[in-house]
Amino acid sequence: MARILLFLVFALWSAGSDAAPSGHASLRDGLIFIAGYAAAISFMSIWGLYTTRRLPMRNLARFNWGMSIMRYAIAAWFAVGMFVLHWPSNVNALLGPAARWPVDSPGALLGTLPALLAWIGLIWAQYPMDRAMREQNMPAELVSDLPVHSPPSIWTYLSANLRLEVLFTVVPVAMILLLRDGGSLVVHSCGKFEPGSSAAQWADAAVSLFSAGTVFLMAPVILRYVLHTRPLADSPLRQRLEAMCRNAGLGYREILLWHTDNHMGNAAVMGVLPVVRYILLSDLLLETMSDRQIEAVFAHELGHVAHKHLTWSGVFVIILLLAAIGPGKWVGDVSSAHLPAWIADVALPGIGIIGGLLLLFGVLSRFFERQADVYAARTIEWINQNEPAPITPRPAGSHVGEYGATIFGSALYRVAVINNIPVASRTLTHGSISDRIEYLRALSVDPDRTRRFDRFMVWVYVALIAGLATCGVWSAVVVMR
Repeated sequence: MARILLFLVFALWSAGSDAAPSGHASLRDGLIFIAGYAAAISFMSIWGLYTTRRLPMRNLARFNWGMSIMRYAIAAWFAVGMFVLHWPSNVNALLGPAARWPVDSPGALLGTLPALLAWIGLIWAQYPMDRAMREQNMPAELVSDLPVHSPPSIWTYLSANLRLEVLFTVVPVAMILLLRDGGSLVVHSCGKFEPGSSAAQWADAAVSLFSAGTVFLMAPVILRYVLHTRPLADSPLRQRLEAMCRNAGLGYREILLWHTDNHMGNAAVMGVLPVVRYILLSDLLLETMSDRQIEAVFAHELGHVAHKHLTWSGVFVIILLLAAIGPGKWVGDVSSAHLPAWIADVALPGIGIIGGLLLLFGVLSRFFERQADVYAARTIEWINQNEPAPITPRPAGSHVGEYGATIFGSALYRVAVINNIPVASRTLTHGSISDRIEYLRALSVDPDRTRRFDRFMVWVYVALIAGLATCGVWSAVVVMR
């Protein structure tokens, strides 16, 4: 969720820095904009300190719910600053002569800075609650024979979450901006494109697409250092994980140990191309799970690769961009004739961006997570049936067995325990741990239900292809007019 919301902030700046209502820089409006974020951080800090003294589950759930709402509010308040409080005009005033440079990165980075600092402030506000929960869970960890670590210091906590939530988004976006600015300067310095001409606009679009595509493909090489990783040491476990990749026919650059100072149990996969694909397993996850549970989590990440979820996510983003050019232009033309200008030019585009990135992408991400869960349970079932190690690939149509569902369900539950996540809590991109476990159990007793899920996911991909084709044709017609 963090990466989507912070990306939304940059998307709002990109879409609205030129379209926002013009106005003179106003110290009062700028102070109101900054004060809104300061008030949000102060409110959550006070609420967090209050809740740490009263830790029944209902109080924790309320605070987590409030924190989620406040993260959405960061993006919403940024839109208010863009279109109501003339924040772009204040940014131009702060930039001075640099505002007239033919580059976008200084304005984008400075303009989004208040939202990024507010996000860091919310991480700081959440620290007392996280620390209290870790201290409260220590006896349960001892009883369960889990390793016990002292809670992280505020600086360790900030550093880990800054890397994961902020820099993981900001670094690739900054790379795109800088690469696009450099490309635009080179293209326009040749003197072949008249400023404002259709040829110049096409050149800018080509540079933007090239920059985004290059960073999308190559960013994992940089992000592995943002997240503080190193290659996983050679061991029987690593050899089994490598065998799982070979058996599935999936290429990768490296399996990485993700250092979180033993305070975060997580796994991830980065990279569309095998040559820059990294699979990450955190230190706490490796320390607190059995080898078979680690294999289950690893298989979940392989499921994202096998079903090309990163590629399909890129297709979805392209659909949104084409929708803004084609259907979005049509909606704008129709609405401008019947609605006030601020609704047609500001409100509707804003709703489209927020709805597309949050609602639709959230639903799609949940489908992807469920498909990766099913892949993991199937893989663990196949490994168990073919011990010590399967020498043939798992049949594509195999169903979710009871053993695979049980092992992966136990791994999900352990992830919830070591990360202090309530098993019933949901996020924008993930269903609750309890729902995911129950769904796999339901599949394990009904093989036909697994086949129905497979068919459903086929239709999801068909819908994405149809959306891409429709928006592409529509956009081409608009551009050619």
